[in-house]
Amino acid sequence: MKKIVHVAGMDAYGSHESGNMIDFGLFREMEDYHCTHILGLFKSKPDHDTVHIPIDEKGSQEGIENYIDADVVILHDALLQPETIRRVSKKNNNCPILFRGMDLSHMTGGCPNPNTCERWTDTCGSCPQLGHDNQFVLTGPYPHEKPDPSLLPLLENDITRDRLIRKVNSWRDIPIHGVPVSTSSLKAFNRSTLFKDRKNIVMPIPYDIPVYEKSREDARKELGIPEQLRDHFFVIWGSTNPEQYRKGRSYADKALNHFYDLLKEKNYDTDKVSLLTVGPNPSKPFNETQPFNWVRTGYLSTRNFLSMAFKSANVGLQTTISDAGPMMVTECLAADTALVSFDNCVAIDMIDHGKTGFLAPVHDHIALGESLLKVYESPDMGVNASEGVRRFNNRERTKQRWIDFIEEITA
Repeated sequence: MKKIVHVAGMDAYGSHESGNMIDFGLFREMEDYHCTHILGLFKSKPDHDTVHIPIDEKGSQEGIENYIDADVVILHDALLQPETIRRVSKKNNNCPILFRGMDLSHMTGGCPNPNTCERWTDTCGSCPQLGHDNQFVLTGPYPHEKPDPSLLPLLENDITRDRLIRKVNSWRDIPIHGVPVSTSSLKAFNRSTLFKDRKNIVMPIPYDIPVYEKSREDARKELGIPEQLRDHFFVIWGSTNPEQYRKGRSYADKALNHFYDLLKEKNYDTDKVSLLTVGPNPSKPFNETQPFNWVRTGYLSTRNFLSMAFKSANVGLQTTISDAGPMMVTECLAADTALVSFDNCVAIDMIDHGKTGFLAPVHDHIALGESLLKVYESPDMGVNASEGVRRFNNRERTKQRWIDFIEEITA
């Protein structure tokens, strides 16, 4: 019986819907594997298969390898330092180390989301996110001019190249592979200095998405959308971190403004179009940056409410410029709501372009606005969007992909 060990920094504050918890649950269904969950921090009560290692990525990691007895190790985040990962593999007979890749931190010199930077495909260094090369400093939804005084100490001690070289030296003779959640992330693994010559494969997270079974009208009523707005065409945009530059708030604003202009050109009633947002209210209100009536739900604490919100919309707008997910893609399409998205995330695995939504080139807000218009003019688009979610997130299919890949790399 093969021993599979999952390692993560935390379990998303006890949420059994976090990626590492869902993966762990899937593996526990596999009869030929014994699975253990290693957590650096956790908020929920651990079960008999969970081991707590009281460290974080800044603390001492000497001896951590002694906690891990494995044939295969699956890393869900950047908890372990490069040298620790090497010791874990060597202590376990050069066992394969699989990197889940929920962001790009495994393959860079430090940052989880390089945005437009390409240095991680070479050797990192002169990090633009620290203010090098007269770049914008990307620390909010809108870039601001450098220098950012708070980043100057980091700029003077830029260790991004040294950190990437540490990874190269630590991992050059151990079997490491990428097992990202989407085709978009797979492309990043295949371009990276560390993983481009390794075996990498897409392994979806088989989310069990609750689906709001009632009508769009019922969803709007139960969500609390004002009665006078319930016949509107709703565009939904959401993020738990709307201030992060990578979430693309500025592109959402530009796309919505272009959509508005296109509606005006065709003499459509723009007063019957509204923006619905999910998540914390941003520091810059949407009613100051785009022209449509704005309805905000705030943070929704349950997946059922999220399902209701996406069912309420006519179309989703996804503007993230760097993400393995985001979950908005899955939530939106699972509600049979059409989606307009940049073509750089899990959307490319789920959207049937032109039938359940549209994919636009990254950074192209014009294409996003034009796609919103196409959905507006095609009221039935998205009716069967959930089929793409069920196909890509199929639990039994994903389980078999894991089994086949693990048998291949341990043969």
